[in-house]
Amino acid sequence: MFTSLFLAGLLALISSSGCAQEKPQNSLVDPVVISGIRVIDGLGNEPKENQDILINDGKIVAIGASGSLD
Repeated sequence: MFTSLFLAGLLALISSSGCAQEKPQNSLVDPVVISGIRVIDGLGNEPKENQDILINDGKIVAIGASGSLD
């Protein structure tokens, strides 16, 4: 009996953890623009002043001069 309950619990845990990793179909978070910042690219280039960054679905999707992003 203990083995059956243990296996049932283990299967429930495995199946629920698989669902938690799926990406939602529709994101509830709107895209975010961070404006007027200094961007340092990490490649040794000079920093770029007065830039905007567009973040969508947790990822940077565009970087450009302030006011240039749609």
